[in-house]
Amino acid sequence: MMKTYNYIDKLEPLQSVEDFRKLYDELVADEIPKNKQPDGKYFRTEGVSVTNGAKVTHRGIEPESKVIEKLNEIIYFLNTSEIPDLYKYMIAHYYYEYIHPFYDGNGRTGRLLVCSYVSRKLERYSAITLSYAINNDKLKYYKALENVSDPHNKGELTFYLIDMLELLSAGQKAIIEDLQLGLAKAQRIKEYIKGLDWTNDNLLKSVLHIQLDIMVFAGESRLLTNAKLVQVLGVTAHKINKVIAELEERQIVHLIKQRPKTFAITDAFIEGIFI
Repeated sequence: MMKTYNYIDKLEPLQSVEDFRKLYDELVADEIPKNKQPDGKYFRTEGVSVTNGAKVTHRGIEPESKVIEKLNEIIYFLNTSEIPDLYKYMIAHYYYEYIHPFYDGNGRTGRLLVCSYVSRKLERYSAITLSYAINNDKLKYYKALENVSDPHNKGELTFYLIDMLELLSAGQKAIIEDLQLGLAKAQRIKEYIKGLDWTNDNLLKSVLHIQLDIMVFAGESRLLTNAKLVQVLGVTAHKINKVIAELEERQIVHLIKQRPKTFAITDAFIEGIFI
């Protein structure tokens, strides 16, 4: 997910088959075992099968010359087809997975490809949540791919497109819910800090606000050290230490790391804010 988030804006529309290999090298190559790395000019030279654990559900295109030919067809399709954009991107994704140009990493590169096009049509968050929704409902996703290849369906794509757009919609709804919850939490923290009646120390309120936000939204491992708080707030170490000492005395924070000195908000204090 983080790779998708960081990489999605860097992807330009596909122009050549070398772009598929570049994506592979930058996104997944370091996670693929040596015996499954591409052994052709760009892609694999041998055949590859996809299984569902019990039987072979698909065999990738071969040899490499045919893989290159079919990937060029995807590029041409994306650049020239007048099919509505979202349908076009989902269809291109299906054919990429059907071609299966690599021994391993096709799913990850294929999802990033479709997400990069969706992000240009909609926006990056919808695109990223499509990848998230697919990961959360892989059974539906794989079934949608398999149904197209079923001989009885004769290559019919309608139901595959419905399933993919439902996954896209589910991802969008999930992120809206997450954002609404996050907004409510942020507002509650802001109101709590504003309503503190046991201190008028603005520096203490700032430290507490910063560390609360980090604890709630990023987790304990991302908390700022005392030294970093000095840098962020532009005050002396003495002032930060004094504030932390008062928070520790009130049992609002506790030491979690000695070097560099780092304090976390106690679980009991956080629970008290959101009750």
